[in-house]
This record gives sequence, C-alpha cells and structure tokens, in this order.
Amino acid sequence: MFLRPAKAIIDDSILDHLKKLQFNNLINDEIGLLIDYDKSEFINQYKNWINNSQNFKIIGMKTFKPYVTNGVTESIINLHTIYSNVYSLSGDYGFSDSFHNHYSISTINDVKPKSCFMISYPFAETGNVHNDFDYMMQYCINNEIDVFIDCAYFGISKVKDLNLDNYSCIKQIAFSLSKTFATGYMKIGILFVKDEIQSFLTRLNDWDYLSKFSMKLHSLLLTEFTADYIYNKYRKTQIDICNEYELIPSDTVIFGVNSSNKWKDYKRTNTNRMCLSIKINGKSII
Repeated sequence: MFLRPAKAIIDDSILDHLKKLQFNNLINDEIGLLIDYDKSEFINQYKNWINNSQNFKIIGMKTFKPYVTNGVTESIINLHTIYSNVYSLSGDYGFSDSFHNHYSISTINDVKPKSCFMISYPFAETGNVHNDFDYMMQYCINNEIDVFIDCAYFGISKVKDLNLDNYSCIKQIAFSLSKTFATGYMKIGILFVKDEIQSFLTRLNDWDYLSKFSMKLHSLLLTEFTADYIYNKYRKTQIDICNEYELIPSDTVIFGVNSSNKWKDYKRTNTNRMCLSIKINGKSII
C-alpha cells in the first residue's frame, strides 16, 4: 500500500520532458565521450535554482564553496573520510551506519565535543524540521561540534527558512536532485563547504572528473522545473491520501506520518513514516 523507504514521485511532465531531450551537443566526435559540459555553468544554475525556491529558503550560503557530487550519499561518504567521529540521530538517513566511525545516538548530548554531527533538514524520520533543531545547533556551537546538513528533501518540501548565519557550527550542507526528479540512477548533487577541506571529493572537482552527462541532463531539468514544482503540484493529493488513511501530512510531500500501532511496520525510531509516492502517482523509484 505504502512504501517504507523514501522514494521519489515519478512525475509525468518530468518524464515526458526527459524523453524529448537531445544530448548530441555533449558528444566529442574525436573522443566519442560525453565530456563537453562546463562544471561552473552547472554549479551557477543549481545555486540559482536553490535560491529561487519560495518553499524552502536557505540564507547565508554565499561564503560556502560548492562542489559537484554524486548526490548527498557521496557527500556523506566524503564526510566520513574527513572526521574521526561522526554522529547522527536514530531515525535519520541510515546509510551512515555503514561506516566504522559513525555512531547512531538518541540525543544530541551523546555527541562528543570537537567531533561532527550530521542531521537532515527536514529530518528524515518525519519529513519535518526536527523539533529540537535550534537547541541541537546551540549545543554544537557550545561544544565546538561541526555540523553537516543533509538537504536531500530540498525540492519536495516546504519548511521554515534555514538561516546559516544563525548557526556558526554548520560547516557543510549537501543537496541532491534524486528525490525531485526521480533520477537516483543518474545521481547528481552539490555540496557547499564553509571551511577549506582536502578530500577525494575536492580532488575529483579539481580534476573535473565528474559526471558530465548527469550535469547536462539535470541542467535541462532545472531550466524547466522549479524547486517548488513537485511540492506545489502534489500537496493536495498528499493531504487527500493522508485524510483517507488517518495520517498526518508531512512537510515533505512524499510522506504521511502517524504514531498508531496500525502502521507500526513503518516505524522509524519514534514515528511511523509512510512514503506515499506510489499512491500519489501509481509509480515510484529512487
């Protein structure tokens, strides 16, 4: 009926647009590879796409340096190569459990000083901004803890503004286009970094050893569809489904949440989180 993992809505208009795209201008006749695309052009377009959102405003990124990534997941891999200890709350994106230097915790007070804390915004367990977000950021400031913000749900959410100027602890903020455009098998994203870092990801960017095809494909999508398109189009459908099944509509349009035992199979730590994508449009993918 519902999905346990978070899956993107396959939107018919996006799908039709993808079918019409032409990629001949990427082909180099001598080498025969998809190589001719400017990284800086994609970064500037992606930044403008983020900044033009009315549903999810982010303030204070001008001083952050951008790097192209293979989505938020690669940004998280990169994070774990930089820090000795990385913490996240139980109920957040579970991929980090793969790393030996990652620790899942129940409260911010378990994070050691001068380490790293990662959290999704909005929070993965509910699709809403975590109720204790401000308190947790202040704790990190007080204890010299660097913070990584996972914005994988940017493009499918409507949440309160995130003002990075209010939180000196936030050092990295990562985005992906997979959940907006259902392009998880052609991942692309962007990582904004406040302080200079040296890592495999920065080196790949320095070498321009990146997925030119994914950049070009998503550039054409960014031109056609705003960051608010999916949320605005499907919000009413989400609410109707939630009303039908006695769920609470999340601020992330693909989710409904509930604490009833009826939906316990969808429980993530404290909340039953149902992914509605397959109910919204009859189809879903990464």
